[in-house]
Amino acid sequence: MDSFLKELGYGHDGPATLKVDNQGAIDLAYNPEHHQKTKHIERRHFYIREVVESGKLVVPFVASADNLADFFTKALDGPKFFEMRDRIMNVRE
Repeated sequence: MDSFLKELGYGHDGPATLKVDNQGAIDLAYNPEHHQKTKHIERRHFYIREVVESGKLVVPFVASADNLADFFTKALDGPKFFEMRDRIMNVRE
């Protein structure tokens, strides 16, 4: 992951950040215990947890209203669409 970012010219100090608006996903990334509802998931599917445990990634919570990925994954009403578009394209008024 670090080498990919460096190739793109985005070198950074410290762990990378993956902002998530799903508290359950954050809990799975940080908690190494097996939960009742996830016991069927094989270990190979926990790559994110392994990267978090190694200190190369942090997974903070981001409110859905501030999650820029919603622009690409959800149908947004007009005002929300334009607000997100402007934030993504770094448009200042």
